[in-house]
Parts: sequence; C-alpha cells; structure tokens
Amino acid sequence: MSGRLGLTPGSVAMKLSNLASLDPALKMRGIEGLKDASNPDRDVWDEFHDNPSELIPLSQERFDALIVNASPEAPKSFPHPTKQRRGQGYFRDAVLNNYDKRCAVTGFPVRELLTASHILSWSEHSTMAGPSVTSSMPSGKRT
Repeated sequence: MSGRLGLTPGSVAMKLSNLASLDPALKMRGIEGLKDASNPDRDVWDEFHDNPSELIPLSQERFDALIVNASPEAPKSFPHPTKQRRGQGYFRDAVLNNYDKRCAVTGFPVRELLTASHILSWSEHSTMAGPSVTSSMPSGKRT
C-alpha cells in the first residue's frame, strides 16, 4: 500500500498508529496507538465518524481503486457469492476487529467463518443513516 501512496512503509504505519490512538474501540481492548495524533488527524477521524453513511462506501471505493484497481463508479451492489452493499468490506472488518476477530456469543476465533451482523435488521430499520459498527456484532455464518 505504501508504494501506491508514494510513501514509505514506516510513514504509513505511523499514520495508522496516530489514528489508532483516537479509536475508542481499540482503547477498550488496551491498544493505545501513538500519543501524538495531530489536529488534522483528529479532524479526519471526526469527519469520518460524523458522516459514516457517505464516507464508509467512498473510502471503500477509493481503497479498492488504489489497491485492487476496482472502479470507483461500481454499482452499490455487486456479485460476491452473495449480494453485497457498498462499504460492506470495511463494515465487516471494523465489526470483527471490535470483537478481537471472535464471535460475540461463543468466542469462536475463525475469521473466515464469522459474519458482521446488525443487531437491528438493516431492511426493517431503513432510517439508519449507514452501517453502524457500534450496533453490530460478529457471529457465526448461517448455513
């Protein structure tokens, strides 16, 4: 990723560690990050978390375009063994990371067999502004 961004691996690691210091979910797990996050880091963090319904899908598109060369004009859903909403990859990673990559109920640790589940059904609560990581949990995949 650092090469694609035109940065050194160390500078990317430092930026991620600065952002990690602002993440309350990481703090709850005892992960502190670096202590010297800048005001621009805080501004980016606040903007992202104040507007998740717009910025999560946008950041996923930009990440895909940068790293896996996906088109930013991709449709909201695309075949992916199942239909998937834009930003779902970010949402799943964030939910699983908040629970240390384990099922919230059983503690089962195999990431490939876990899914990010909304506590309130997305389709039944359409007033939700976007994917809420804080009202979601990892659980075993249904078969």
